[in-house]
Amino acid sequence: MLADLQIDAPVYLDGPCNEWWNYYGPQPNNAYLIDVNGTIHTHHDWFDKLPDDIDCDIEDLLALPPTSACGGTTFGGGFKVQWMSNDTVYGEGGTTLTAHLKLFNTSATEEVLVRVVKLQTDLPVGWQTSLCLDVCYLPDVDSAIVPIAAGDTMDFYYYFYSTPGDAIGYTRLGMRNENDFNNGFSRQVWGMTSGSVGVSGPAGPASLVVASDPALGTISVLGALPGSAFDILDVLGRTVMHFAGPTAVVGHLPKGDYIILPASGTGLIAPARFVRP
Repeated sequence: MLADLQIDAPVYLDGPCNEWWNYYGPQPNNAYLIDVNGTIHTHHDWFDKLPDDIDCDIEDLLALPPTSACGGTTFGGGFKVQWMSNDTVYGEGGTTLTAHLKLFNTSATEEVLVRVVKLQTDLPVGWQTSLCLDVCYLPDVDSAIVPIAAGDTMDFYYYFYSTPGDAIGYTRLGMRNENDFNNGFSRQVWGMTSGSVGVSGPAGPASLVVASDPALGTISVLGALPGSAFDILDVLGRTVMHFAGPTAVVGHLPKGDYIILPASGTGLIAPARFVRP
C-alpha cells in the first residue's frame, strides 16, 4: 500500500514553550496520523504497538477497503509465569525497587497475547509504580497487552518509585491470556524501604526471620533481642496486631499474607513476611 503512495511529510517544530510536548505528553515513541487539513486522525502511545495498527489506521484515513493484513496476527498458545526475584523487594527510601518476573510462551507453534494489569495497589504517599515489559510504561498506565512469540519468553519488571523514609508498598498483579481466560495468574508484590539515600544510621540485623512459615498457630521471631516489640501488618499496610517478646499466637488472624515489622525504637529495621494458610 505504501509503495503506491507519494508521501511528502512536513516536519513540524514545537514552539519555544514546548506547547505540543506539554499538551500531548513526553512519550519517546508516540506517533500521530494527521490528515491534509492538519486534524489528528489517530494517536499511538507507542507507534504501531498492539492494539494499534498503523496499516489499519491509514486505510481508514484514506477510506480504502481493509486488506487481509489489517487486523494483525491470530493468537493462540498459552503462557506461564515465574518469579526471577523475591516477591518482596527492599531498598533505601528514595530509590527505585525492582521486582522481576518472566513470562513463558508454552506453545512451540503459536504466539500468545497476554494482558498484564495492576489489579490492586496500595502505596505510601508520593510513591509510584510502573510496568516494564516490551516497553516501560508511564506510572499512570495500569494495564498493558503484549505478544510473546512461539516458544519465546518476556522479562517483566515491576518498579516501585519510593520516597525517603520507612514505608511499604503493595500491588496485586493480574496476567491473563487474551484468548483463553482460564490461562491466567495473580501475583502479589511488596516494596519495603528503610531510611533514605545518603543518610547513614546504626547497623541492624540483615534480616528478620520468622518461624514457622506458613504460620498455623504460633510464630517465633528468631534472634529477637530482649524486650523487642513487633507489629503485624496486613497486605494493605494496616496494623492488625502488636506483641512483645519473641513469640506470638496468630491462629486467630484470617488467612492471607502478613508483614512483621519491629516496633518503633527496637533497633531492628529489616521486615519479614509470613503466611496464614
